[in-house]
Order: sequence, then structure tokens, then C-alpha cells
Amino acid sequence: MTANAVLTYFDIRGRAECIRLLLEEIGVADEDRQITNAEWQDLKPRTPFGQLPLLRIGDVQLVQTMAIVRHLARTHGLASDTEAERTRCDITVEAIRDADHHLGAVVWTPGFEENRRSIVENELPAHLAPLERFFASNPARAPFWAGASLTFADLIAFDYLENTEALFSGALSATERLSEFRDQMTKRPAIKAYLQSGRRPDAIMYGPRQDDSGDYSDPGPMNDSLRKIYPANSAESLDA
Repeated sequence: MTANAVLTYFDIRGRAECIRLLLEEIGVADEDRQITNAEWQDLKPRTPFGQLPLLRIGDVQLVQTMAIVRHLARTHGLASDTEAERTRCDITVEAIRDADHHLGAVVWTPGFEENRRSIVENELPAHLAPLERFFASNPARAPFWAGASLTFADLIAFDYLENTEALFSGALSATERLSEFRDQMTKRPAIKAYLQSGRRPDAIMYGPRQDDSGDYSDPGPMNDSLRKIYPANSAESLDA
């Protein structure tokens, strides 16, 4: 792939962060186009499914997060070489998506900020423990989710673990193997450079804004009444 890539999404990590991580790892020069709500309303009718992220590579337009990820992985040697390992990649990704769905549901639960500790103790173990067991079951006995080298599944898992730890500081302390995996990924040269570059969005995702009555509204995606959800220890989160 020689053409520059243009990734279009919002100024949050969200569904695009795993694509950003993959582009960094494979060394593809890209423009990270982070658009506003007004820009999105103009662009939305011109997208295939009315959704972002969107990745344009030369004249090729790609949509749907995992389709983009798998395309980049296949074309850059991160999709594994055997059917057994490809299957482990797919299992890993589907399991991570289930766990990530829980994160999203938690954020949309009223008062989740005040209940972070309870969530860490009573909800996250049900998702993290099975993931850790599966990670440890890699037949290659390597510090990756499938096979003996990095695959796209590792970047999907890293993105989820980063978000989990950011939302719930200390959440990974009870899962030693997952914590070690996350630490290992932060040391990969391209990933380390990205994390230290200042280019990574500070906000993790969108969540509901509490109205004057104390109720949480569900306004639909990318509505002006949404608010950004930041890491638990950030100044933005403390001020929210």
C-alpha cells in the first residue's frame, strides 16, 4: 500500500482507535481527520451505511471497523498464516467485542462514575477472567493471542484493555497476564511512539449528558447533547 490513508472519525478513540493503532504498527502514513457534528451531518448521506469510521486509501473507500482492520491485517502480514491461528484471531476479536459492549453499556448507566469501584469488583471479573484464560491457552505459548507473533487480534485486545484501565483505574491488577500483555504492547516502538505523540484523542467515547432533572438521556449517536467520556484520573473526567 503506497497511497496515503485518510481516516475519518470523531475526536474520540471509539471505534476508530484500533484502526489508528494498526496504521501505526504497520507504518502507513495517514491523515487522522477528526470531524465535528456539523461536518458529520453533511458527510453522513454520502457514506455507504451512515456510519464512521471511514478509511480512504487512494481511490479505495473502506467502511465498517472490522472490515477495515482485517483488510489492513491481510495486506500487511498481521492476519496469521494458518487456519488454526486465524480462527483464534476471530475468537479473540468476538470475545473482546462482547466485553467491549459491556463497557459501553456501563458508561450509559446512570451514576457509573460514582460506582467505578463496585464495577471493578463485581462486574469486570466476569469479562476479564475468561479473556485471561483464553489468552493463556495460546498453543504457541507466546505472549500473543494467536500464534507466535503479532496479529490484528493483539491490537484489538490492547485497545480494549487500554480503555478498561482508563475507565477503571486498577481494573487489570487482578489479571496479571492481561496486565503484562498490555505493558508489552506499550513498549512496541510504533505503539510507544504513538502513545507519546500527543496525537491520540484524550476522550475514550461518547456518553449521555445528565439533564437538569438528574435523568440521563439517550439522544442517539453524535447528538449535541452527548458528552465525552475521559479516563478516570484525567482533569476532564474530574470536571465532568
